[in-house]
Amino acid sequence: MPQPLSVASAHLHWIVGSTDFCRFTALPSVRWVCRGVYGDMRLWRYDKGFAGVIPSPLLYDGVLYVIKSGGILTAFDPATGELLKAGRVRGALGGYSASPVAAEGKIVIVSAEGKLAVLRAGRDWDVLAVNDLGEGSFATPALSAGRIYVRTDEALYCFGSRGR
Repeated sequence: MPQPLSVASAHLHWIVGSTDFCRFTALPSVRWVCRGVYGDMRLWRYDKGFAGVIPSPLLYDGVLYVIKSGGILTAFDPATGELLKAGRVRGALGGYSASPVAAEGKIVIVSAEGKLAVLRAGRDWDVLAVNDLGEGSFATPALSAGRIYVRTDEALYCFGSRGR
């Protein structure tokens, strides 16, 4: 059985997957109690289609993002659970195993089919670019010093400005 995936900040924790709070169909938010022990402190729950979500959620600049198969990216207000935007990442509609990452106001995702997408982060995220790597990728990209590192089935790629 897949394990739940989560992301946390100061006193809040968002979980995708099988827990006492959800059975592959919801995204709950819970408040940390007693250094990691959960109390009955569920803040909100989004009950729509998180079956089979493999990537971890991403919390970046006050927005909680979840990518799932089909290239569907959903953005939430992490405190209230308000749905900010949900839509398909045009040009990158395949399956997803790799978790999203973010830096410098951009979100980077890579599909299992090797579509590398760069998005403008925010409540109303938008696709900036999609590149086809031509081979599968299941690993989460790594970001360092203005560069994006992506491991595919066949190679390790590095993308960035030559001046950096």
